[in-house]
Amino acid sequence: MSQPSTAPVKSKERITDKKVISLIKKALEEGSNLEVQVNNRSEVLFTRFLDHPPQAVDGEVAEKSKYQPFSYLSAKDHLVIARVVPEESNENMVPGSLLRLRFYNGKKAIESYVVLIEPIEIGGQHAYKLGFPTTMEAWDQRRHFRVKVIPELEIGIVEPMKARIMDLSVGGMAICFPSDMEPIPAGTPMNFKIKVPPSLEVQHQHEIKTKSGLVMELPSNPDFELMGYVRNYGSANDQQICPKGQRCGVQFQISSALKAMQVGELYGFVEREFLRKQALSKGDQGNFHAKSPHEGHSLLDKIKSALLG
Repeated sequence: MSQPSTAPVKSKERITDKKVISLIKKALEEGSNLEVQVNNRSEVLFTRFLDHPPQAVDGEVAEKSKYQPFSYLSAKDHLVIARVVPEESNENMVPGSLLRLRFYNGKKAIESYVVLIEPIEIGGQHAYKLGFPTTMEAWDQRRHFRVKVIPELEIGIVEPMKARIMDLSVGGMAICFPSDMEPIPAGTPMNFKIKVPPSLEVQHQHEIKTKSGLVMELPSNPDFELMGYVRNYGSANDQQICPKGQRCGVQFQISSALKAMQVGELYGFVEREFLRKQALSKGDQGNFHAKSPHEGHSLLDKIKSALLG
């Protein structure tokens, strides 16, 4: 049984005029996370929209009594956002940069492009002044299919701390953290070491030669490291897999073809085992055959194919 890697996406919707202001105002009121990409870089940064009430000028006290919250948006002159996370990425936030903004409204992803005008201060806090978007586009959220990691597999992360993986896709995962653990802010980058089932282990050291003549050694260690960043953090809904715990949503940052293959192989294994359990629970074991990861094209075969063409 095969599935596409992402759910179908409907046509985009163009948003203009008052609806632009309405959506930004709603995101401001709710304190929604705002995703930012700078000059078409792949790295996704996190921040939020800020209000911009009148500021004191040359020692004069600004008249704020008549200012209504978020009313600066009505002028369609500019937007204000807080400094981005991770903190070190603020060095890339320079005037003239093209920013891709993305936030979520229900099941819609709202996107627009604006120019960073200048860094400013609001109430002593550093912020950024951006151009105002004349239009926005709304998309149905692109979501990778997620599959539950059944308890029998005991798949989890072993670094930076030990924790259970609740579900997995080729684009990210949900981790079960203890309820007493401090919340992790959205945008926090993390390096994970993932415990891989023994049946996915590459049994021996292998050396393969690429088309350019380079020799690549494949490790036999079944665990692998992966970078990602936190998308959300909150109470877990699935009390069977994560009783009284906190759910941490993570988006992967795939750095190489090898990492992509490792994640894809792990996802395929988890999906097959989940479907196998579903079939067994319905008494269909005679009609269901979950293909072993070592039948057909193994992970090693896929890597060789990608490198050798």
